Amino acid sequence: MSRISPYISLARWNRPIGIWLVMLPCWWGVALASQSYPDSCLLLLFLIGATAMRGAGCTINDLVDRDIDAKVERTRLRPIASGQISGFQAILFFAAQCLIGLWVLLQLPITSQIFSLIGFLLLFVYPWMKRITYWPQLVLGFAFNIGVFVGWTAVAKLEPVSILFPICTYIAGIFWTLAYDTIYACQDQKDDILVGVKSTALKFKEKTKFAVTIFYLVFLLLLLQIINSFILMIPLFLFTGYLVWNLKTDDSANCLKIFKLNQWLGLLVFIALILSKRCLNV
Repeated sequence: MSRISPYISLARWNRPIGIWLVMLPCWWGVALASQSYPDSCLLLLFLIGATAMRGAGCTINDLVDRDIDAKVERTRLRPIASGQISGFQAILFFAAQCLIGLWVLLQLPITSQIFSLIGFLLLFVYPWMKRITYWPQLVLGFAFNIGVFVGWTAVAKLEPVSILFPICTYIAGIFWTLAYDTIYACQDQKDDILVGVKSTALKFKEKTKFAVTIFYLVFLLLLLQIINSFILMIPLFLFTGYLVWNLKTDDSANCLKIFKLNQWLGLLVFIALILSKRCLNV
């Protein structure tokens, strides 16, 4: 077990929140395109794919950031930064996870495969963005939420009229990611300044809570265009209000707690999409 533990930590399988955040946009896309309840087998397939791709993304991220992670208190014990896993071992592990992702990919239509590959490339680019821009969270939003199109095209076709639904949901997801990953970045502000990396938390500084509030508000207003039901949106507005009200951007433990609660917000979106009866007949 001691040999396996570093790999579990490297892929963050012991912290499943990231799997949720990759998987849920795929589930949103499936819910949007399904005529009735989503296919449970397809949802399971996206769970497997999200687990593999999130793990692969974490592996590449830690490989690229190994020198930075070693200087940051919260990340200095990560397997690569601490020397528990070598660079070569990390590459082999990355390849193994990609093979699982490839198996999932081959079960999907060609259009879904194309969107998946776009998302993978964006995820691969993401670790370098914190070195050149204060908006790496935006790139992460582009990458994570591409699953909306993957899920949609696994069920339906992208047609001139119906394409507006996944596009609007995709943009909503990007603002959701901007909100929750800005909250996550608040944990590392002091260390990020010391090592010279950037984030939206450093961009907005004392106005971070206001910025997060705006991100969440845009997210909800865009979803309202899709769900088109104030009754179904009430739980989303209330839950989001709870997150913002209780957010303390100068408290690392609080930021981590609020960040993790976003998995339930994403699940509420999935349920609302199913119940909204706005799924298209294709």
